[in-house]
Parts: sequence; structure tokens; C-alpha cells
Amino acid sequence: MIRSSTRALACGLIAAGCLVSVSLLAAPPVDTSSMTIDQRIKRLERMAENQNAAQLQASIDRLEREAESLRGDLDEARHALEQLKRQQKDLYMDADQRLQQLESGGGSSKGGVAVGVQSDEAAPAESVSELSLDEAGTYQKAFAELKAGQYQQALATFQGFLQTYPDGAYADNAQYWLGEVYYVMRNYPAAIEEFAKVIKNFPDSSKVSDAYLKSGFAYYELKDWKKAQQSLTQVLQKFPSSSAARLAERRVQQMKLDGQL
Repeated sequence: MIRSSTRALACGLIAAGCLVSVSLLAAPPVDTSSMTIDQRIKRLERMAENQNAAQLQASIDRLEREAESLRGDLDEARHALEQLKRQQKDLYMDADQRLQQLESGGGSSKGGVAVGVQSDEAAPAESVSELSLDEAGTYQKAFAELKAGQYQQALATFQGFLQTYPDGAYADNAQYWLGEVYYVMRNYPAAIEEFAKVIKNFPDSSKVSDAYLKSGFAYYELKDWKKAQQSLTQVLQKFPSSSAARLAERRVQQMKLDGQL
């Protein structure tokens, strides 16, 4: 009797200290010799069901972990998409504003000569007699190519214009739009270089504020947050009342919200 109790206690301790799944190895030995075939089959079916349930739960757990990981990836993708939408919106708004200014005759002046373009891309009437027809025609051709999305042609025409008329009445505008062509083509280092020439070579041009602004945008695309902030801050400090300043302030605030500053 004592031996039986000791044996039962030992078995109970072993069972309590082990974590086992429902399987043939873990189940206590059963004498199946007295079972009918149907009983044996039912027993095997129950064991298989238990095993399948454990495997199914493991699969569910794995799928839940994968779903959680996918949700994280989806959140990151959604955030990146929202950033891209904001950048595109800013770009379109800026480009539209710049084109409207040009089409309404806005632009800088040199020596009393207007350098804007009318909505039909013709040189202002009061300036035609003072400008070389070749100069005005070349500039208009380059600008028309830019508006038509013919960026390679516009690039070559603007470059040729600046080589032929480096001090022309349209030179500052041509220099700025050359930078814009590179920007639209996503060649941001080249765009920055061309915008810097506007600031250096044409310090009195109305395009200087835009050159600082688009330099900041280009640095932003290159993920150079420090230089982007520096260029945008130049707009805010030097041209606080300009439309470029409003766009610069918007981008700086966006960078702060995104944790880039």
C-alpha cells in the first residue's frame, strides 16, 4: 500500500512539472488489446483532432504576428504616401504661381526694360523695340518648351540663351528657369547649382527669393535637412512678405512636424 502511494505521488509530481502537448509520446500508456477496432479508430481520431487543434492554434498565432507586422508596414507606407502628396501639392502650387506671374507680365526689370512675358508668351510691347528680336525669340522658345514639358529641349535652349546673352534683359529669368528645368527632371544637385547662380549673378532680380526657395526644396528632396532649413530661412529673413516666404514657412513647419528639424 505504501509502495503504491509513493509511486502515485511520484507520477503526480512528474506530470505536474512537465509541459507536454497532446500526442502519443505524452499520453499515458493505454492497453488497447481489449479494445475493439472501432474503439481504437475513435481513439486515434481523437488524438489526431487534438494534434490538429494545436497545429491550427500555432498557425493562427503565426498569422496574427504576420498581420501585425503588415499593419506596421502599411502605416509606414501610408505616411510616406501622405508626405509625397504634400510635396507634389507644394510643387504644383509653386509652379502654377510662378507661371501665373510670368503670364501676367510679372518679372524683374533692368534699365527700365520689362522682362516678363504675356499670356501668349510674346515679349512686352514696350520692350520689343529695345530688345534684340533674336534674344526675345530665343527666350520665348525656351519658355514655350518648358511649358510643353519638353525639358531636354528647354534645357538646351536656356543654356544657349545664357551663353549668347549673359547680360541680356531676360538673363536672370533664363537662369532661374534653367534651375527649374533641372528640378523638374529631379537632378537636384544641378538645380541647386543653377539657383545659386541667380543669387550670385543677379542679386537685384525678383527671382532671388524663388531661387532660395527652390534651393531649399531641392535640398529637402536630397534629405539634407540642415541645408534645406538654411535656404528656406534665407527666404524668411530676406523676403518676409513674399509669396516665396509663405511657401518656405509651410515647408519648415512640415519638416518640424516630420521630425526632420
